[in-house]
Amino acid sequence: MDPGQSSHAVAEQALQERPPRTGGALSESASPAAPRWAEALATGSINKRRISLRLDQGAGLQPEQVECEIVLRAGRNAALCSVILEGDRQWSEASFEAAIQEMIGLSLNGLGRTCFSEPARVWNFLSGITEPVGDGLDRYRVFNIARHKTFAAWFGDAAVTSGRIPPASCVGHSGNAIAIHTLGAMHAVSPVENPRQVPAFAYSSKFGPRPPCFSRAGIASFGGEKLLMIAGTSSVRGEDSVYEGSLADQLNETVKNLRAVAVEGLRLGTDSAASDSPLGRARAVRVYYRRPEDQAFLEQHLPRELAECPEVEFMLADICREELLVEIEVVLEVTRA
Repeated sequence: MDPGQSSHAVAEQALQERPPRTGGALSESASPAAPRWAEALATGSINKRRISLRLDQGAGLQPEQVECEIVLRAGRNAALCSVILEGDRQWSEASFEAAIQEMIGLSLNGLGRTCFSEPARVWNFLSGITEPVGDGLDRYRVFNIARHKTFAAWFGDAAVTSGRIPPASCVGHSGNAIAIHTLGAMHAVSPVENPRQVPAFAYSSKFGPRPPCFSRAGIASFGGEKLLMIAGTSSVRGEDSVYEGSLADQLNETVKNLRAVAVEGLRLGTDSAASDSPLGRARAVRVYYRRPEDQAFLEQHLPRELAECPEVEFMLADICREELLVEIEVVLEVTRA
C-alpha cells in the first residue's frame, strides 16, 4: 500500500491495477505547452510576435515595461493563441494583476484575428502559483481577481455569474514563465457543470476575493466532430478538498468527478443517456501531479478507460491548493461526422 493511502477499502477496489502506460512524461520547461491534442487541432500557419507591456506597479511606483511573446496557430478546424511572459521578477500585487489582465486580453484578441474567435478551452500556467503576492493573497488568488475582471469585460457580468464561460485549468510549475494558451472554435462552447461540485464561479469568499472563472467542462465543435473537454479535476466535493494526504483516495475521488461530468456532458451533447463507461470515449488525458515519486503510482492505477486512451500525458505541477496531489483533464469524443 502507498504510504499516503488511507484504509478506505472502497477507494482501493475502485482503482484497478494496470501495467504502466504513458504518452511520455512532459519535461519541465520555462513555459509549459498546451496539450498535444490541442496543438494538433490548430496545426497550420504559425505567427509569432513580441510586444511590450506597460504594467502598473501600484501607487507611487513607476510602471514596469516587460516583453511577452504571442504565438498564434491557425488550422483548418481551430486556432490556438499562446501568450507567454518569461523571466523571474519581484511582482507587486498591482503589476501581477495587470500582467494577467493584459495576457488574457491578448489571448482573446489573438483568436479574434482568425475565424475561430470563440474561446473554447484555456490552459493557464503560473510560476510560484501559491507564493504570496500583495496583502495576504497568493498568486492564484490575484490571478482569479484579474481573470474575473477581464472576463466580466469580455463576456459580460451576467455570463460570468451564470457560468457561460469556457472550461479552464490553472497549475503552477517550476520555471519562471506565465503562460496562457487559449483554444478557439468557430462557434461558442456549451458549458457543462459537475452535479457533485459547486460551480467554480460560485465558490465562497474563503477561496479569495473573486472566484475562479471557468466552467467544469465544455462541448465544442471542431470541423466535423464534437468534443467534450473536461477541465482539470481534483479531489473536491462541493467546494472543499477531501482525502488530504491520500493519493489513492484523491485519485478515486477525482475519477468519480470525471465520470460525473462525462455523464452530464454526454447527456447534453448527444440528447441520450451516457453508457456505463462514459470515460471510454476518452481521446486524450493529461495528469498533473505534485510529487515526482507519485507518477509511477498514477500510471499503475489510472482506470482502464483513461489508461487505454490514445494519448496520455503526465506533467509535474503545483496544484492550486497545496493539499491536492493530483489533477486530471480529459477530452472525450461526443460525435463524429
